[in-house]
Amino acid sequence: MAKARVSVIITCYNLERYLGEAIESVRAQTVQPLETVVIHDGCEHPTMHDGTHTVFRQENRGVAESREEGVRLAKGEWLLFLDADDCLAENFIEECLKQADRADIVYPNILLWSWWGKEAPKPNVWRKAPARITPQLLLRQNEVVVSSLMRRRVYEAVGGFDPQLPLFEDWDFWLKALEAGFAFRRADTYLKYRQHQNSRNRQREDMKQRALAEIRQRHQGHLKKRDWL
Repeated sequence: MAKARVSVIITCYNLERYLGEAIESVRAQTVQPLETVVIHDGCEHPTMHDGTHTVFRQENRGVAESREEGVRLAKGEWLLFLDADDCLAENFIEECLKQADRADIVYPNILLWSWWGKEAPKPNVWRKAPARITPQLLLRQNEVVVSSLMRRRVYEAVGGFDPQLPLFEDWDFWLKALEAGFAFRRADTYLKYRQHQNSRNRQREDMKQRALAEIRQRHQGHLKKRDWL
């Protein structure tokens, strides 16, 4: 569990109100990462936090390009992407690294966390991740959050996140990684996934359906050729 193994990359677009909590959740880890890289992607009120390597972009270029820039700066053998409005459980890195000898990608459980919007706050909801990631399961829906620990060579082999996808670029990424033969394992920890009205996943339904159709069209034929379905 050497400190030098993990680089945390936090991307932020006008989520500065939550960013401090995300960074504090990294600082509170029972096993500390090598570094925390923060990419402000055209934020209106970007902030600097001590102990981070921070990049300020004047123009918003999207989360895929922001993560790519974070990877270029990162030095760790393992990469952990974190959205600025989410938080890690205190044992997140420690528990993920326990699976490092048996996996290329280590994914957590999820706590759907709070709710701010026009409706009244909703209760937290626990979602246990599946014990095993299969092609059938992953093609049906994304069961792996972007905040999963991955070897750098996974990112390099897959080629990063597709900037052409308006949503679900992480789902497309995990399908590519599965097709490439990388191993997934679940860790006994969780991500605090914040729910709020301005979340990207609460975009227009027609946009979501187009992105879903595009991803399934890309991958279904390839998975069938591998005799997995």
